[in-house]
Amino acid sequence: MANVHVIRAEGEARKQQPFASPVERIYFEWDKALSHNDANALLELYAPDAVIESPLIPHLLGKKEGVCRGREEMRPFLKR
Repeated sequence: MANVHVIRAEGEARKQQPFASPVERIYFEWDKALSHNDANALLELYAPDAVIESPLIPHLLGKKEGVCRGREEMRPFLKR
């Protein structure tokens, strides 16, 4: 399996990190963003029209259904 390299230039020096696959990259980026309570970094890992479903959404956000559609609906959930 070929390595996938991610280069970030946003606000930090250009770094290169090897990952075994795109799935592995997402896993580590998601874990890093969650560890730093970085809702913006988490949201960047989702498509703009992504849908997330969780039984915690009604409890935490006071919504009737446990679904957030799109990044802007997801933002308050991921900030918690």
